[in-house]
Amino acid sequence: MNNRYLKIQNHDGYKKDTVSGAIISDNTQEYEQFLSRKREKKMFADRLENVEKSIDKILDILKKQNHQIN
Repeated sequence: MNNRYLKIQNHDGYKKDTVSGAIISDNTQEYEQFLSRKREKKMFADRLENVEKSIDKILDILKKQNHQIN
Protein backbone atom coordinates (compact mmCIF):
# COMPACT_ATOMS: atom_id res chain seq x y z
CA MET A 1 0.00 0.00 0.00
CA ASN A 2 1.28 3.45 -0.95
CA ASN A 3 1.32 5.75 2.09
CA ARG A 4 2.99 8.66 0.33
CA TYR A 5 -0.32 10.43 -0.36
CA LEU A 6 -2.84 10.96 2.41
CA LYS A 7 -6.41 12.12 1.93
CA ILE A 8 -7.13 15.47 3.52
CA GLN A 9 -10.11 15.36 5.82
CA ASN A 10 -13.09 17.52 4.70
CA HIS A 11 -11.35 18.39 1.39
CA ASP A 12 -12.41 15.97 -1.31
CA GLY A 13 -10.15 15.89 -4.32
CA TYR A 14 -7.01 16.87 -2.42
CA LYS A 15 -4.19 14.81 -0.99
CA LYS A 16 -1.04 15.61 0.93
CA ASP A 17 2.33 14.35 -0.26
CA THR A 18 3.98 13.06 2.91
CA VAL A 19 7.45 13.41 1.40
CA SER A 20 7.32 17.03 0.21
CA GLY A 21 4.38 18.27 2.28
CA ALA A 22 2.70 19.57 -0.88
CA ILE A 23 -1.07 19.65 -1.23
CA ILE A 24 -2.08 17.98 -4.49
CA SER A 25 -5.37 18.05 -6.37
CA ASP A 26 -6.35 14.72 -7.86
CA ASN A 27 -9.32 16.09 -9.80
CA THR A 28 -8.48 15.10 -13.37
CA GLN A 29 -11.37 17.08 -14.87
CA GLU A 30 -10.12 20.33 -13.33
CA TYR A 31 -6.60 19.51 -14.51
CA GLU A 32 -7.79 18.91 -18.09
CA GLN A 33 -9.66 22.23 -17.98
CA PHE A 34 -6.50 23.94 -16.74
CA LEU A 35 -4.47 22.43 -19.59
CA SER A 36 -7.11 23.49 -22.11
CA ARG A 37 -7.08 27.10 -20.84
CA LYS A 38 -3.27 27.08 -20.90
CA ARG A 39 -3.25 25.90 -24.54
CA GLU A 40 -5.81 28.56 -25.50
CA LYS A 41 -3.72 31.30 -23.86
CA LYS A 42 -0.60 30.05 -25.67
CA MET A 43 -2.43 30.02 -29.01
CA PHE A 44 -3.68 33.57 -28.39
CA ALA A 45 -0.19 34.76 -27.45
CA ASP A 46 1.26 33.14 -30.59
CA ARG A 47 -1.39 34.78 -32.79
CA LEU A 48 -0.75 38.16 -31.16
CA GLU A 49 2.99 37.77 -31.75
CA ASN A 50 2.33 36.98 -35.43
CA VAL A 51 0.12 40.06 -35.74
CA GLU A 52 2.83 42.22 -34.20
CA LYS A 53 5.43 40.84 -36.61
CA SER A 54 3.11 41.46 -39.56
CA ILE A 55 2.52 45.05 -38.44
CA ASP A 56 6.27 45.58 -38.08
CA LYS A 57 6.79 44.29 -41.63
CA ILE A 58 4.07 46.59 -42.97
CA LEU A 59 5.59 49.55 -41.16
CA ASP A 60 9.01 48.74 -42.60
CA ILE A 61 7.57 48.61 -46.12
CA LEU A 62 5.77 51.92 -45.62
CA LYS A 63 8.93 53.58 -44.29
CA LYS A 64 10.94 52.35 -47.29
CA GLN A 65 8.30 53.60 -49.71
CA ASN A 66 8.17 56.94 -47.92
CA HIS A 67 11.98 57.31 -48.22
CA GLN A 68 11.83 56.45 -51.93
CA ILE A 69 9.19 59.15 -52.52
CA ASN A 70 11.16 61.83 -50.67
